[in-house]
Amino acid sequence: MLINKDFLKESVGTKAAPLPFSAARDRAGGRRASALFRLLALGLLLAPQARAGTPLTQIEAAVDQALAERVAAHAQRQSWQGLRFVRESGSLIGSAPAQACAEPLQVGGGQTGDAPLGRQRFSLHCPTQPGWTRDYLAQVELYLPVLFASQALERGQTLDAAQLKRQEAALSKLGRGFYHRAEEVIGLGAKRRIRADQLLTPALLGEALLVKRGQQVKIQASQDGISASTLGEALDNGQRGDVIRVRNLSSEKVIKAKVMDEGVVSSRYQ
Repeated sequence: MLINKDFLKESVGTKAAPLPFSAARDRAGGRRASALFRLLALGLLLAPQARAGTPLTQIEAAVDQALAERVAAHAQRQSWQGLRFVRESGSLIGSAPAQACAEPLQVGGGQTGDAPLGRQRFSLHCPTQPGWTRDYLAQVELYLPVLFASQALERGQTLDAAQLKRQEAALSKLGRGFYHRAEEVIGLGAKRRIRADQLLTPALLGEALLVKRGQQVKIQASQDGISASTLGEALDNGQRGDVIRVRNLSSEKVIKAKVMDEGVVSSRYQ
């Protein structure tokens, strides 16, 4: 049994199993067989490139490139990090061109000023072949890391970084709003109870409660340059600027006071 050494030496960079040849074959036959297998191997190597150069794959590659550029531009405008797109489906309107364009395709259409989300229609033109113009429909979804609650939050609870997690979500399903950056929500308060793993939306969060019902607060008062303070008990929850009921612990009198800061109210709020 003989192994064609010429074939093995010349097939640099490829893995080929040694092929047996009969000892009775002459050198010419061996060279013809070797050449044949080299051509077959070359054809296998070039096959993916040939497929990649078909008109349809050229069109889809140009559409994906245009989408990538527009998604990147939109992410930059919004100061978003991690925005990506998925072309979920696509179809060529009409028949494919007979051959691929020798130059990069010119792409127009689609949403240029906003996020390229949903159904997008692109027009593609070959600059070197008059009449080589096709339209392509694509269904596009965008995905962005957004903020979720990492644990259950009670009503009035103030958010901190430990209670947040980032998770990718489809923008088409975020119609009620979302938060992308932790600094957007840290320090806000839960308007109602929030479940663990629940998406954080503007409807769920608001200004943090600075005073909670039953909490001991400092009552401040000032008039004509004279200031005084005493202790009280908050009878209501309150955010900054809210006017709540407070019981003066010295006189047991219930007054109305304005929430000024955490645990601090003012009896002079008008």
